[in-house]
Amino acid sequence: MTRFPWWGSVILAIIGYLGLKYGTPQLLDPENHLSNLLPQFAPVFAMGFLLLAAKQLYDDDPNENVDHDEQESGKSQDDQKRD
Repeated sequence: MTRFPWWGSVILAIIGYLGLKYGTPQLLDPENHLSNLLPQFAPVFAMGFLLLAAKQLYDDDPNENVDHDEQESGKSQDDQKRD
């Protein structure tokens, strides 16, 4: 299964922060109460994606470095050489 790369979360955090902080006041009517509220949530939004990026960066996939033959037999190459 293909995983979403950690740097993708960083890009989403940057886009989300800039969009909420500077984009919503431009797009929404100034009299709308959301135009003042959404920019305040921009750091929280970005922090969520940055924490996700940190988790993805240090995730360890145990099957990532395993050869296809090892997955089928359940033995590593060193174990097969000993047998």
